Amino acid sequence: MADVTRRMLALLSLLQTGRPFSGDELASRLDVSPRTVRRDVDRLREYGYPVETQPGPGGYYRLVAGRTMPPLVLDDDEAVAALLGLATLASSGSGEDGALDDAATRAYGKLDQFLPARLRPRAAALRASLETGRHVAPAVNAALLADLAEAIDDRERSSCAHGPARSPTR
Repeated sequence: MADVTRRMLALLSLLQTGRPFSGDELASRLDVSPRTVRRDVDRLREYGYPVETQPGPGGYYRLVAGRTMPPLVLDDDEAVAALLGLATLASSGSGEDGALDDAATRAYGKLDQFLPARLRPRAAALRASLETGRHVAPAVNAALLADLAEAIDDRERSSCAHGPARSPTR
């Protein structure tokens, strides 16, 4: 991989943390000049990444949240961590349609397809060492959980009634 490509991937990985970085901080982390950082940010924009810039003292670079972006780039440890988190969630549920464990199983399959061959044995070994068998738990509906999170964020009162035909209400 060319040095420019490696540097671009490192820059993208830093920016995908979601926090703003000063030009000097990026230059230091990438071991390049601030001018090179500006050129690399321009290159990312050409690739379709929405990089926001605040010039001047206190200025920064960051990726804009909430927009359609090209594919996410994960480093090796991040990819393995994501797979293990999904595998853990997938093994602890009912398997019902719409439940979080079902969504985790589907997401695991999608992410696993893009895992580099060199990481597959590592991820498989870690997953196998964590699996103790399926632990059936009540299904948690992903949409209902999102509604509850939104209510909490809006500081609304929520109540739950325990029983077979009832669900949380706002």
